[in-house]
Amino acid sequence: MNLLLLMTTGMSLKKWDEIGQLSRELNIYQQLGEKVGHVYIFSYGKNEEKYVKNYSNLSVISKFKWFPALRRGNRFLEPIYQFLSIILKKNLFRHIDIVKTNQFNGSDFGIKLKKKFGCKLLVRMGYYHTLDKKRFSNERDYKEQVRLEKKLFAKADGIIVTNTVAKSFIHKTHKLNGNIVHYIPNYIDTELFKPLNMGKKYDIIFVGRFIEIKNLRKLLEAVIGLNLRLLFIGKGYLKKDLLCFAKDNRIDLTIFDRVDNKNLPLYYNAAKIFILPSLYESNPKTLLEAMACGCSCIGTDVSGINNIIEHKVNGYLCDIESDSIKQTITNIPYNKTFENSIGKNARKFISENYALRNSLNKEVELYNCLNFRNNKI
Repeated sequence: MNLLLLMTTGMSLKKWDEIGQLSRELNIYQQLGEKVGHVYIFSYGKNEEKYVKNYSNLSVISKFKWFPALRRGNRFLEPIYQFLSIILKKNLFRHIDIVKTNQFNGSDFGIKLKKKFGCKLLVRMGYYHTLDKKRFSNERDYKEQVRLEKKLFAKADGIIVTNTVAKSFIHKTHKLNGNIVHYIPNYIDTELFKPLNMGKKYDIIFVGRFIEIKNLRKLLEAVIGLNLRLLFIGKGYLKKDLLCFAKDNRIDLTIFDRVDNKNLPLYYNAAKIFILPSLYESNPKTLLEAMACGCSCIGTDVSGINNIIEHKVNGYLCDIESDSIKQTITNIPYNKTFENSIGKNARKFISENYALRNSLNKEVELYNCLNFRNNKI
């Protein structure tokens, strides 16, 4: 079986490498390739072959050397690249059995490939947009997103969502066939992300993007005067504002733009508390990783987090406001030993529900089912 992964429009293996996700993603798809056949990755970067040279079950389709570089504001080059790929890579696409989208953005290319070459289309909704209308600035944008989803779902042979709330909502909203939507959560390599016997260099760690929905300003407001050491790992347009606020309020904040995924367990284990103060989430990998490492985790009581954290059982829940965040931080009974701790419960929960092997097997079963139906036609 040949599987084609469509990266999000504009994304590339180079960008995955820059943000530290390359090894995690390629290792997962290598394991998938070992189980189902060969995995091709459709990238929007150039000269990407070097990134997969050590992976026997992976190949990458990258931009032609002569293709012009994408300039900011130019929205037409990526569709042109897709169109030319259909023409110039047709002999490869003819042998693809299943096309899988990585996110909603870019899935329209999957529809074109299915129509042209007859492959099955599997849509992954890692982040489900219309689950909460409040996320949209106006009614028009919301209705347009609903229209795009209906168009995509009508063409899809399967849909993967990463939380059960999204699965129920899609069934109810779009009246889809009961067998088309599949819940497969984000998976964590619990052999890599595990508790380590090491000292605590930081009091609090956050890993993720520096954007409004992560609610990081409220987190910084919460720690004013607490004399804590904070570590943020990630990138985003709010970085400068966060650093300035921390400096003005004498908050000990360290920011690392990039840590490779294979080294992240060292940083999770070097902190007393992991916190995710988001306004909303889908199925946050960083929270799952931190819990797998046995961290004492705090998350806001919002969709995508409160279905993972059970308050005072495997973590702690708080409101999105700084006062609640501060109260939760100061009231955690920090336990230096892993045994009989909240961290132990967190580790157990992830091992039982989000382990890489179990979720991979579910995905392989879905591929085999789709491919069997394809061969029957």
